[in-house]
Amino acid sequence: MTHAPLKKILLIGGLGVIGQILADALAEQYELIIADKHESPQESRHDYIQLDITEYSQLVDKIPRDIDTIVNLVAMMEQPEIVDEDTIVAMTDLYVKGAYNVFLAATQLGICRVIFTSSNHVTDYYEKDGKSLLGREISVEDYPLSRSVYGALKLAGESLGHVISTQTNVSVICLRVGTIRLDEREALQRYPRFRRTLLSKVDIVNLFKCAIETDIKFGIYYGVSDNPGRPWSISNAIQDLQFMPLVSSKDIYYIGEIVNHELDNHS
Repeated sequence: MTHAPLKKILLIGGLGVIGQILADALAEQYELIIADKHESPQESRHDYIQLDITEYSQLVDKIPRDIDTIVNLVAMMEQPEIVDEDTIVAMTDLYVKGAYNVFLAATQLGICRVIFTSSNHVTDYYEKDGKSLLGREISVEDYPLSRSVYGALKLAGESLGHVISTQTNVSVICLRVGTIRLDEREALQRYPRFRRTLLSKVDIVNLFKCAIETDIKFGIYYGVSDNPGRPWSISNAIQDLQFMPLVSSKDIYYIGEIVNHELDNHS
């Protein structure tokens, strides 16, 4: 009995936080390649490609043509809401030009899907301290308004993805991810907002798997765990992608509280 070949997934920006979370988990189910602009890590357990998404020629020259899905995880250091002239050039190169380069390369190489990692900051004008200001959960149906240049540029990336999906055979799935941290317990104890906005490591893996496996041609979805008072609606992610969060921030937070309490009692 022959088995269908594993889908081949390319994580661009795969050395970042999300890439670190996804890499080993996805490798259990898919053939995985990591790409980033930095040199290959010495102890990398995955195939690696060094490339810069702002250089279109590198994408079409270096990306294998048998890739099934490109996951664009590329990010830069967090910036203030309003940035200076040099920073806006760098951000636009990465989040707009770079995003478009990835979409366009997918069309040229015959790759069927791009997952674009967007951000909850596309609509953060409607949210404060992890609470929706609309009196209900923020939906993808709400007109996207951001407080920051970053959010506005991520919205541009989503819009370019929509153009590509309607004019070519490439499927584009945009994921407006919530707060993602490697140190979940510590972050939840330190930043109250994260107790509402966390997208746990377990749930982010499930969300991206759902995006890889869906038949949807284009969609925009929030990614957030089953947190009390979460500000964003995931109803369309549940319906379209069959994404169902498995983790609540309160469970992680209170486990951390219990551990700290026990340590204090034994100190």
